[in-house]
Amino acid sequence: MLNPSTAKSVIDHAMFMGADFAELFVERHHSGNVELLSGEVDKVSSGIDFGIGIRLFFGHKVLYGYTNSRHEEQLKKVTSLLCARDKRDQIANAGPLNLTHLNDKHPVTEPLSRDQHVADKVDFLRKVDQRIRAESDKISQIIGRVGQREQQVEIFNSRGLHVSDTRHYTRIAATAVATDGKEQSTGFDAPGALTGWEFHQALDPAAMGERVARQALTKLGAQTCPSGEMPVVIGNGFGGVIFHEAAVIYWKPLRWPNKPQSFMTKWVK
Repeated sequence: MLNPSTAKSVIDHAMFMGADFAELFVERHHSGNVELLSGEVDKVSSGIDFGIGIRLFFGHKVLYGYTNSRHEEQLKKVTSLLCARDKRDQIANAGPLNLTHLNDKHPVTEPLSRDQHVADKVDFLRKVDQRIRAESDKISQIIGRVGQREQQVEIFNSRGLHVSDTRHYTRIAATAVATDGKEQSTGFDAPGALTGWEFHQALDPAAMGERVARQALTKLGAQTCPSGEMPVVIGNGFGGVIFHEAAVIYWKPLRWPNKPQSFMTKWVK
C-alpha cells in the first residue's frame, strides 16, 4: 500500500528531526453491507477508507498525526509539524526495513475485494426471512443484514520493522419483531467470523430463521419476570457483560492499626 522507500524516507526525516522512535501505520478498510427490510432490499452500500498514521516518540512524550495521502512530501509535512512540538537534536538512526511475513491464521476463499456477492447475500437473507414468517402470523417485521469487511494494514518503524496483514470480518444478522396487538418483542441472531463470504456455507438459513422467530414468540408469551434476589447462572465467556452492567468497582480505603493504609475492592449493585 505504501512504497517502502517512501516509508523509509519519512522515518529518516523524523529521526533527523530528533524523534527517538518513529512509526507509520497504513490502513485500507473496505466495507460492504446488504440489508433487507420485510423481504425487500432496503440498503446496499460499500466504501473504502484509507489513511496513514504517524506516531513519534520524544522520550516519554508521544505525538500522533495522520493523513490520507501516500505522497512523500505530504507525509514529511505532517512529520515536521509533529516534530516542531518537541524539536531536538538527532540522537538515533533508523535501521533498514526488513519485511516480516506473517502466517495466515484465517485463510479466506471469498474476500470482499474479489466479489461483493450481493445477489448471494440477498438470497440468503430472503431464505431467513421466509423461515421466520413461516413460524407465525404474529411476526410483524423482519430485518436481515450482512456486513463484510476487509482491513489491510501495513506497519513501518525506525527499528526496521516492516510487516503487513489482511483481516477479514463477516457477520450475518437477523431481527424479528412479534406482536399480539398489545405487546411486542424481538428475536435476534448474528453469527460472525474472521473469514470471507464462504462463512455462510456453514450456516443453515432456515435454522437461523427458526431461532430468531422462536426467541421473539417465546418472549411475547412469557410471564412477567419476578423480582427479588435469586440465583443467577452465567454461561462461560459471557459473564463480563453481565458484571459490567450489574456492578461497579470502587476503592474503599481501610485503615489498620499500626499499619500503612491499604485498599480493598468492593462490588456494589
